[in-house]
Amino acid sequence: MPRGSRWRFRWPGPRERTRLVLFTPPGLEDRIGTWGNMVLECDDIQATYEELRGRGVEFTEEPSEQSWGMWAQFKDVDGNEFGLIQA
Repeated sequence: MPRGSRWRFRWPGPRERTRLVLFTPPGLEDRIGTWGNMVLECDDIQATYEELRGRGVEFTEEPSEQSWGMWAQFKDVDGNEFGLIQA
């Protein structure tokens, strides 16, 4: 790992299948707290929204119907925003 690099790890629990690593290369620290260009898909966006909101996740866009499916947007603890879809 380069000196001065910034990593965030999310290791799954025993029932989860996904691992997520966010990496900020040196020189791009100004991008922290902006759009993360990542979209996660779920089976039931309303149930996922309610569960995550109940765990304290801040949503910047509540679930809404789009021409291609359902969409919501949320922030992580650093302010990076991510999309959530039900296609």
